[in-house]
Amino acid sequence: MTPWLAATADRLGAGPLTQAAVQGASYVLTLIIFAFNYRYLSDIRMAWRDVLRGAAITALLFAIGRHIISLYLNRFGVGSAYGAAGSLIAVLLWVYYSAQIFFFGAELIKVIARERVSRTRSKTNAAQDS
Repeated sequence: MTPWLAATADRLGAGPLTQAAVQGASYVLTLIIFAFNYRYLSDIRMAWRDVLRGAAITALLFAIGRHIISLYLNRFGVGSAYGAAGSLIAVLLWVYYSAQIFFFGAELIKVIARERVSRTRSKTNAAQDS
């Protein structure tokens, strides 16, 4: 989807506002993909509120990682020094980072949901004690 966004940005003009809109659209699409994965691939159903909070943080970390890996590939020219092995290492690092971010997001959503449930229960217990 990002190449399509980049092509659209080129047609509209590569101004700073257009670049910000493309980055924002890319972030929102990534957030939606993570949110649907976390919501519908898990064994339990969670509230959208919890899922969206975790997916937003996960999408932000994913965007940061994507930016860092693109800077690394553009600036250091991994392929020139090590040939295909350098590119393979970069791809493996990206896969590893993406998997870690995905699992971190799942754990984050679990913690957010548990915290919300425990706060709700403590408020209910305090109301019953009064």
